[in-house]
Amino acid sequence: ASTLARVRRRIRDADASAIVSAVSKRAKEHRFTAANAGRASAGLIRTGRAAVSVLDTELIEDNRRVSGYVRAGAVADYARRHFMVPQLNGRDVLYENSLPIKYDSEAMPAAVVAADLAVSTDTRERSAGLQSLEGMKRRWLAAR
Repeated sequence: ASTLARVRRRIRDADASAIVSAVSKRAKEHRFTAANAGRASAGLIRTGRAAVSVLDTELIEDNRRVSGYVRAGAVADYARRHFMVPQLNGRDVLYENSLPIKYDSEAMPAAVVAADLAVSTDTRERSAGLQSLEGMKRRWLAAR
């Protein structure tokens, strides 16, 4: 079977938790505390709660925290330039950008936002991410 067929079968047969588990290692997250979340978020590709408006969920965007992918360069360099202090339990999250192409959008695609929410330490965010992924999978299966 082709790679595409194998991927389709895995998505069809997996629940949202299994999908999250499979994709959660695609980009490494780094936790920080930002001195100024607004300035630290400028220039990132938004994800998670900062980009939740791309999903059909009752959560509202929260711009008091940083959540995004660094467009170019190292996470540590970005954090240093934006006065972010590394902390194991920090509420501000930067992700390494592992995209193989240049991505110009302000926010990650809905599936990425949902997957990032699904690994959140916040119960409401995790639930919204899992529900969004299940909804995307149902719509995808119905369209096939």
